[in-house]
Amino acid sequence: MFFRKKYKITFKPAPLKSWDIYVQSIFQKPIKTLSEQDFNTLTYYKNKFNWASKLDMLSSNYDALVLTNLNEEIIWVNHGFKKMTGYGPHFAKGKKPTFLQGDDTSKLALAGIKRKLGSKKVFTTKVLNYKKDQSHYLCEITIFPLLDHHQKVSHFLALEKEI
Repeated sequence: MFFRKKYKITFKPAPLKSWDIYVQSIFQKPIKTLSEQDFNTLTYYKNKFNWASKLDMLSSNYDALVLTNLNEEIIWVNHGFKKMTGYGPHFAKGKKPTFLQGDDTSKLALAGIKRKLGSKKVFTTKVLNYKKDQSHYLCEITIFPLLDHHQKVSHFLALEKEI
C-alpha cells in the first residue's frame, strides 16, 4: 500500500511505429513475380515486332517460355528455361530448340510439330527432350503463332512444362 501512494505510475504512449512501416511500403517497388517479368519482356517484344497477337494466353501453367523467329531460332527464353533444362539464356539464344532433342526423341512427334507450325493455330504436343546433364524429361509444349498486323505469322511462342 505504501508503494502505491509514494510513486505515481504514468503511462507515456510510444510513437506509432506501424505508420513508419506503412509509409515505407508505399514507396518501395513491389517485387515482380517471374510471370510478371515474362509478361513485361514479351510486351517489349510485342511492341518491337508489331505483333497483333494478344499476350493474354500467358498463364502460370508453364515452367519455361521460348520465343523463336520463323527460322525457329531462339530469340529469348525466360529464367524458367534454365531451371528446366540446365541451359542458360545466352547458350540458347540463336540456336534452334532441336539442341534439346536426342536419340530417344520421337521422330514422329517432331514431324507433327513441323507440320503444325505451318498453320496459324495454337497446338499442344508432348516431346521427350534432354537436359544439359543428358537426363531426359517429357515436355508438354503449347505453341502460339504470333501474328503481325497483316495477319502473317512472324514468331512462335512456346509455353513448356515438364511432366
